[in-house]
Amino acid sequence: MEQKLARTSKRIKHLETDLKKANTNVDETLKERKCLENIVQWTKDDVEEEDEEEDEIASLHSKLLEKEDEIAKLRKQKRIYRIAFVIVVIILACLVLSRVPITCSHLFGGHTEL
Repeated sequence: MEQKLARTSKRIKHLETDLKKANTNVDETLKERKCLENIVQWTKDDVEEEDEEEDEIASLHSKLLEKEDEIAKLRKQKRIYRIAFVIVVIILACLVLSRVPITCSHLFGGHTEL
């Protein structure tokens, strides 16, 4: 009977030791899980930040394209204004020249009028 009691006592001690090891393993596993959850959350945060940055880049790119279109329109308008200016100068020159009699003597030193 004492032998059975001694064996049972040893089994209980082994079981207590196994239980302590199991509890330690559970605690370590919970700590690891918490660490992994933190890593997952940090990764999610990083992904969200990258998405926001990509959205901002897309927005800035869109604004850049709008500004490039605006610049192209202004350049075209500038060309049109230059052409209009040249036409106005030519018209004014023609009007001034039509009022002033020009002779060949003015142009070539001759005496014939145009």
